[in-house]
Amino acid sequence: MLSPVHRLNRPSADQGRYSKVLSVLSRLSGITVDVSPLRKFPAFRFFLAGQSIGWFGKHMRVVALGWQIYSITGSSVAVGMLGLTEVVPLIAFSSFAGTLADTHDRKRIMRWSQAAQVAVSLALAILTISGSPPLLAIYALSAMAAASDAFDGPVRVAIVPSLVDWDGIAPAFALRQILMQISQIIGPALGGILIGAFSVAAVYLVDAALFMVSIFTLGFVPSLVPAQTKHVSRLDAIKEGLRFALGQRLLRSLFLVDLAAMVFGMPRALFPELAVDVFGIGASGVGLLYAAPAAGAFLGAMLSGWVNGVSRQGIAIFVSVGVWGIAVTAAGLALPHLILTLILLSAAGAADVFSAVFRVTLLQQSTPDGLRGRVTSVSTMATVGGPPLGDVEAGTAAALIGLRGSIVFGGLACLAITAMIGWRYPELRRFRRGDDPGSGRTNPRKDG
Repeated sequence: MLSPVHRLNRPSADQGRYSKVLSVLSRLSGITVDVSPLRKFPAFRFFLAGQSIGWFGKHMRVVALGWQIYSITGSSVAVGMLGLTEVVPLIAFSSFAGTLADTHDRKRIMRWSQAAQVAVSLALAILTISGSPPLLAIYALSAMAAASDAFDGPVRVAIVPSLVDWDGIAPAFALRQILMQISQIIGPALGGILIGAFSVAAVYLVDAALFMVSIFTLGFVPSLVPAQTKHVSRLDAIKEGLRFALGQRLLRSLFLVDLAAMVFGMPRALFPELAVDVFGIGASGVGLLYAAPAAGAFLGAMLSGWVNGVSRQGIAIFVSVGVWGIAVTAAGLALPHLILTLILLSAAGAADVFSAVFRVTLLQQSTPDGLRGRVTSVSTMATVGGPPLGDVEAGTAAALIGLRGSIVFGGLACLAITAMIGWRYPELRRFRRGDDPGSGRTNPRKDG
């Protein structure tokens, strides 16, 4: 018979179960998203909250604009032209906006660009309330909002490394991805509810109010003027940014991988036809197809805690984009099974968010602070310009080889092009966490 002391020291069944629970929780903490940047860096916390609020308004406005233009014209082509009016100013102003982000107070740029968003939404509300808003005026205001995004976008990415420490960059961008996906899921739904319950004008007014709140949160973010090593003209500054972004093979490979995934990836232009002719779910169900990738991306971002511990970041990018291409290909082969297609689109969205976190983190860690705005603007061109080109590719391919053929072709093309990039750019394939992208030496900041 055991003595009381022996019984006290012997691990009980409850203690064993408790240890197992702690072990599971410990493992989960390495998988789930790392929220430490929110605890450690108050300025980042306010910055991210403000950006998220603005995202919700932006995605609500996207639904309102599409609905309003279709109500006026009855034409899907007219709705599609909205994307063209937005892409042109985004690409046209990106290089100049990136230069401003590297030479001026980034906080001030965000304030002015968001003030422009408020003005656009109020103008859209006034036009709508007037009764007969001219289509050209809606297009013009949408272009103005896109031009504002061209200035705001590079700043909001380039500013993140200044608000956290070196090891907080990857978790910070993962948190950013989570809130971005939440806004892409909930924002359009809220916009539709407001349109049904009130009017299109109500969406524009709410959007303006949300951007005002976003501007208010910037009051808790410090002024951030990038460190400048020399004074150059704006034209020379643009050239300097392009030389750095495109001259470095590692960065160039990141842009090419991103562009390949965006152009030969998600067949969003086919979603309406798929909803009506393949799945028979009509206009009310088309939202499921649009929401599926965002839902998968949200789940992926929530489980992104492991990305900061990945050493072979270059391989991780190729694996993520490969899974994206495989999932899109499988989604085409899964037609006409709706549930399986939604699951595969969600898997593609999850793979895309992992790729995005790795790419953005590597891009920001590889770029000096004084060049981050300009380099980010080049990345924005690929990220923003790719999906509209993908819409053209998917629609054209569908007309030639059918819906299934278009989707499968896009997925396979993404895989083939990504494989060629991996073969042509071994720098990205071999890149490890902490490597100096210019010399291959270990980065001295990786532990600080």
